[in-house]
Amino acid sequence: MTARQDSSSRPESQPLAAGFRKDAIQESFLADLNRQLTVAHDLELSTQSERDESYPTLHVVGPPRSGTTLLMQLLAAHLDVGYINNLIAAFWQAPLYGIRLAKQVCSELPETRFVSRYGRTEQVTEPHEFGYFWNELLGYSDLSEPAAGHDETIDWDRIRVLLTAMTEEFGRPVVFKSFLVGWHAERMCRELTRTCVVQIRRDPADTARSLYGMRKNYGGSIDTWTSLKPREYEWLKDEPVWDQVVGQVHYLERRFDEQVAEVDPSRVLRVEYSQLCADPRGVLEQVRTMLSRQMGDGTEVKTRGTVPREFRLSRGGELSVEQAAGLADALERFVPGGDRALREVA
Repeated sequence: MTARQDSSSRPESQPLAAGFRKDAIQESFLADLNRQLTVAHDLELSTQSERDESYPTLHVVGPPRSGTTLLMQLLAAHLDVGYINNLIAAFWQAPLYGIRLAKQVCSELPETRFVSRYGRTEQVTEPHEFGYFWNELLGYSDLSEPAAGHDETIDWDRIRVLLTAMTEEFGRPVVFKSFLVGWHAERMCRELTRTCVVQIRRDPADTARSLYGMRKNYGGSIDTWTSLKPREYEWLKDEPVWDQVVGQVHYLERRFDEQVAEVDPSRVLRVEYSQLCADPRGVLEQVRTMLSRQMGDGTEVKTRGTVPREFRLSRGGELSVEQAAGLADALERFVPGGDRALREVA
């Protein structure tokens, strides 16, 4: 297990609309706090390098705006699992300390209304993407898909020891949501032999509509690229806006499909967003069963609370006739035949 990367490796911030910008003073405080905690935290972690996995980790992967946040909220609220809440996320370089603090001051059950603002949740006990943690751990300087061979630059020993220690700290399986892990799902499952993946997909037209809205409301302009950049970004960025968002979804899903296809099928669950909305109880049971199969002591992962019967199915926002035509043309380019229903509606 090699030394951690410096926190300066965090990705540069992309331009954001005013309501989503982070407070620079608070960010500086948290970065300094993490730096001060890392020595003691890593010293403790080094004593756990020989610990075997007792509990599985679960990674929710999918393109942005595909339903990853809603699925993560469901799992955190209604499965007996550990997860990163908004307090723990402040300790991205000392997560064991964050978990211990959260146990002392937070309710174990998240208070959730199953709402979010482009992946951000409000209540302190609700799930967080833990972006700084994954950016540093996986060696990302921005949100661009890495070049071939990037896997070999990652300290997988550190990942194995750290995630195993986090499951032990919770004393149960731990669920994560990270877009970046989608590019490393096969290796993650190879290194941690109990790890599972839930891959969520959404109708590409709906995902594109939602990404379009995210550009406008989160990034501040429909011309501002938002979130992950597939390898094709260098030419996609010069294409019409609808081609950019549909191409973004298309190439991200293609790469995630390739990764997940290499994982043991018993450790993979594929979920459609429409299925999640129509039958959250059924999806929850499928995840619970998959995690239970990976428990080291043979125990069953339990559900908790009253699971919603359904969620409202979002189509990603209304479009003008001109916008619908642009989306349909982009779908025909990247998803042949995928524009037909859209044209009928338009």
